[in-house]
Amino acid sequence: MKRIALLLALTIALLITTLAPGRATAGEPLARAPTPSNESSSRHTGGEARLQASKTLYPTHLAYIESSYATTNHGGLGYMYVGQQYIPIPNTWRGLIRFSTGLLPDQAYITNAEMRASYTCTGDGTIGYVTYDVQGFWTQDAVTWNNQPDRGAGHFYEYLSAGTGTAVWDVTLQVKGWYFGTMVNNGFYIIMQDEMASRSHYCQFSNPHIVVTYDLPTPTATPNLTLGIMTLDDADPIRAGE
Repeated sequence: MKRIALLLALTIALLITTLAPGRATAGEPLARAPTPSNESSSRHTGGEARLQASKTLYPTHLAYIESSYATTNHGGLGYMYVGQQYIPIPNTWRGLIRFSTGLLPDQAYITNAEMRASYTCTGDGTIGYVTYDVQGFWTQDAVTWNNQPDRGAGHFYEYLSAGTGTAVWDVTLQVKGWYFGTMVNNGFYIIMQDEMASRSHYCQFSNPHIVVTYDLPTPTATPNLTLGIMTLDDADPIRAGE
């Protein structure tokens, strides 16, 4: 009798846990966990709910080089000069900057990346400052005008006039490539448009950083199966004559 009661209790418990509200029955998908209240936002991407977040990346290497001091290194100063001075002494400055994507979480779906920097510019007119891929390895402690790596494709122009403000370059394509390993990460050049023109226009860029916006998959609920075991005392034996 005790064994029969135990089997009956297990069967009932399985039926209750299978059909309980909020649990999936055969052929039904598991319900997603509610979005935690401390998440900044959520959205649906491709039919799947995702959490949106952002992270700021700071340079691992930052330097500038100049043609008039071709063997001098200007690295690790926290700022860079970019542009050209035609009078009184011709000089050209180029900036180099590199970031690591190692702080971005796994499974991030990058939706946007902007490189930003504070600027103070001097000169006449409005000039474009362009991001280019760097085609060779360099370090902020060793790069000079004479040993600068090759320049790759140009990407985004930021047009600046004399004064101060914040420059913004769209670097989404490059950050995605670095993150997924489809592009070699040698960082960027920042170079003034049309360096060969006879004009003076240059900027000091400080506090450069990249703001990366990305989505993460929403965690799904883990189903829990709880079994209840009921024990019953043995029934009193039936004696002959009772």
